[in-house]
Formats: sequence, structure tokens, C-alpha cells
Amino acid sequence: MQFWEGGGVVTLLVAALVMVLVRGLARSIPGWRQLAVPDVMLAGAAILALGPGGFGLIPLETGIFESLVYHGLALVYIAMGLSSPEEGKGGSGSRSVAVMHPFITAMQAFVGLALALGWGMAVASLHPGFGAMLPLGFSQGPGQALALGNAWEEKFGMVDGGQVGLMVAAAGYAWCCVLGVGLYHLGRTLGWSDPPLPVDPDAAPGTTRVSLPTSAPGELEGFTSNAALVGMVYLATWGLLTGLSAALAGKEQLVAMIWGFHWIIGLLLALGVRAAFGAATKGRPIGNDVYLGLFTGLVVDLTAMSAIAAVRFDVVGKYLPPVILIATVGVVITAALCLWTARRAFEERPFSHALVMFGTLTGTLPTGLALLRLEDPELKGPAVRNAVMGLSQSVLFGIPTVLIFLPMSVRGWGADYPGPTLQAMGALAVWMVILLVIWPRYGQLKLSKPTQLWPKEL
Repeated sequence: MQFWEGGGVVTLLVAALVMVLVRGLARSIPGWRQLAVPDVMLAGAAILALGPGGFGLIPLETGIFESLVYHGLALVYIAMGLSSPEEGKGGSGSRSVAVMHPFITAMQAFVGLALALGWGMAVASLHPGFGAMLPLGFSQGPGQALALGNAWEEKFGMVDGGQVGLMVAAAGYAWCCVLGVGLYHLGRTLGWSDPPLPVDPDAAPGTTRVSLPTSAPGELEGFTSNAALVGMVYLATWGLLTGLSAALAGKEQLVAMIWGFHWIIGLLLALGVRAAFGAATKGRPIGNDVYLGLFTGLVVDLTAMSAIAAVRFDVVGKYLPPVILIATVGVVITAALCLWTARRAFEERPFSHALVMFGTLTGTLPTGLALLRLEDPELKGPAVRNAVMGLSQSVLFGIPTVLIFLPMSVRGWGADYPGPTLQAMGALAVWMVILLVIWPRYGQLKLSKPTQLWPKEL
């Protein structure tokens, strides 16, 4: 009996049951597949409704789902980093992602601060941290929103800052599901969708033909060995982060931030391990891309479901009206910018890039990949690798917004408000202009036809 105590095993088994039931219902209800709602998002919503964050009908441990979101994000990046690089592909797509993500993040910050300022003038006093949480909860994820929200509670007088951050992140996940699926249907209706990817002519309809290498007698099974390889790199990631935390003892905010960006450390280590192994073996791949792809798909599904199931709507309370306003306006602007920039920044499969970036900029990479699966079910197009590689590069361009401008906006709460907030908004506007100047040179952004959302030709 003691092996079942704690609730973690039961929580995971209930999640597995819900995923199977959702898959069965989706197949049995006529016309449901035409709605193109991802099964994992529907399963996450069902667990949310039944669990403590909803009606409380099932006693689940939401902390399990929060852990899956946190660890799953890093595991996806590590698996992609260990995969073989694409042959003959330039880096302009990933470089465009590297600028696109911080550009839209800066716009989210500007819009959020403006809405918080307007709410304070028209309705009631509102801490600027509410607006600063729009980019943190949407594009940086619940981990960063919670960490910085808690820090701002102590230093800058933002009451319930951590909970507000989680609320905004939860709103981002909800909008990712609702509006993300709507964008997919809109693209199909208006002819924006990308052409189908090539299919093996010898494969049976509805299936994918892959070559799985066989293991020699006594060897680890292929999926097991590749999953263990990912685990080895993640263990090294944990060791490095632990060492950095010890070196930065006493700097709690900085320590929390590096643990929030653990996925970057994991990706860099994976790329280093892959390069070192290739150099030592004269170009041999360290893992098998098929098994690494299967592992990535499993983790993406679990993480996308968990990201929704982990939400706690029972803590919303009095903060609901401003959060709804900020999140709703923010998600509309995010969707428009993803469509506008993706059409001009990606020559190959722009709509796929728009979907994955919208999901990432309102949740996390796994939610973006879950949306991308509507357009690219096997995750074999260029948008996957561009997103993974580009997001790791985007950190450099995102530093001014996350580490300078957002803290500046909340630092003056009280007697100096709204001076520092207006200064931060001005700095954000200048930074967005700088990014637009950098983008065409570093990536492949074309600023032609600025008034059209999705021009047929550029």
C-alpha cells in the first residue's frame, strides 16, 4: 500500500485514462476530427475541469503536472539538440526566430504596461507588475512569471505577485488552445496553410514508414538507449545548475532565473555532446533520429497536457477583471504579430512557423509544438528545428526586456509612479525599432507590403 501513497502514481494513471478516453471520443464522434482540436489539449482541459483547479471531483496532485511542464521543456530541447542537423539548411530560419520571439515579447511588455497604466487611470489603482506579467506569463512561461512575481512582492510591493504571474500564464495557455485552433482553421479557410509535406509512396494510407534499427542480442532497446542518452545530458544540466547556484549564493532572484532557463543549459550541453561525439567518431551520430523523434513526441504530448492541467483557477478572485483585459488584448496582438511577421520572415512553410510561434509566445515550446502538429503531424518540417534552435539564440536579444525594462517598470511603484513605467515603455519602443533594424540583416525579414496581414506574394 505504501507504494501508492503520495498520490503521484494515481495522478499519472488518471491522466493516462483521460487521454485514452479523449482519443476514443475524438474518433467516435462524427465530425469531431474536422474541428482539429489537439487531443492532448482536450485531455488537459478535462483534467483541469475535474481536478482541484476546477470542480474538484478528482483529488489529483497538480504539483505533478507542474513538474512535468518544467522538466518536459528541457527534455524536448535536449532531444532536439542531440538529433542530427539538417543537411544543406542555412540558419536564416532559426535566426529569424531568434529575433521574432524577443520582438513580440517586447511588444507584449509595452502593451501590458500601457493597459495596466490605463486601468489605473480609468478604474482603480493597479500595480504595473500586472502589465509586466503579460510577457512573463505568455512568452517566458509560468516558471519565470512565478519567480519574478514572488521577487517583486518583496522588493516592489506587488501583492500576490507570484499568483498573478501564474494567472496570466494560465490565461495564456487557455488562449493558446482556443485561439490557436481558431488560427489553424482560419489559415485553412483563407488559403494560408502550407502545402502537405512529402509522404512515402510505399507507406500505407494514414501511416508513416520509418526504419527502426534492430538491437543486437543483449543490447538496450533503441528507444531505451536514446531516452537514457537524453537523461544523461539532463543529469549533467542539473549538476551544472547546482554548481552555479552554489557560486551565486545569496542572489536569490538570479538563482531562480537560471533555474527557470534550465532548458537553454540543457540544449547547449546537448549540442556540445553531439559535436564532441561526432568529432571523436568522424561524423557518426550520437543517437538515432527516429527514436529521438519518438521520445520528443511523447514528451511534447505529456507536457502540453500537463501545462493545461496544472492551472489553478481557484486562486483568481479579485484579480480576474484586469487579468482578463490584459490577457485578451495581449493575445490578439500576439496572434496578429505572429501572422504578420511569419509571412515575411520565413520563405519555407510560413504558416507552420506562425502556429508554433503563437503557441510558444502564449505558453511554452511544447504547446507551440502541439499546435504545429495540426499542420505538421509528424513534426518533420523546418519549423520544429527553427523554433528549437532559434529560441536558444533569442535569449541574448531578450535580455534587455526581461532583465532591464520590466524591472525598471515596477521599481518606481509608489511615490515615483508612473515615471519609471513610462521610461520603461519608451525604452521598449526604442528596443523594438532596433530589433526591426537588426532582423532583416540577421534573419530574413522582408518589410514589404506593411498594411497586409498575409500578402499572397512578397
